[in-house]
Amino acid sequence: SLSLLCRNICNSLNDSPIWVYSSNDGMIATSHLVKIVERRTLLLLLPLRLGLQEVNSLYFDFITGALQLPSSVGIVGGTPGRSLYFVGCQEEELLFLDPHILRPTPFAAASAPDLVAEFHTDRVLSIPVKEMDPSMMFGFVCANREEVIKLTDQLTALNNLASILNIQ
Repeated sequence: SLSLLCRNICNSLNDSPIWVYSSNDGMIATSHLVKIVERRTLLLLLPLRLGLQEVNSLYFDFITGALQLPSSVGIVGGTPGRSLYFVGCQEEELLFLDPHILRPTPFAAASAPDLVAEFHTDRVLSIPVKEMDPSMMFGFVCANREEVIKLTDQLTALNNLASILNIQ
């Protein structure tokens, strides 16, 4: 039955080593996140809209700063009509991967040079921050209390550049 299926899904989620926490309206409750990492690794997702039709230039430093934090796992976003996964930055250029490019699973017997050629590129994909769509989701991973405290301190410092988040 449907209720049994839902119960099995919930039980498997409770056994997961990672807890996914999505913030509402840029709200981050540090004490709540600390309680989560006492039991599991935390994947913190911050969905934000940083402008109306385009990203407001007030937020450029926040975006590039967030990508440089050690706990950052990137930003899911894109340009109008194109989804991208931003993994880093260089000044005001965002480095990205296109999640629509599929790669086959490598064989265990593959040699190291073959794997390097398969998973590395000499062509870096990038776009200026100003070309980004204003709707995006930041991701961060924390494994313990110290990492949560460090992340919230770093986000507080970035938030002083352009008030986006409500960190408690």
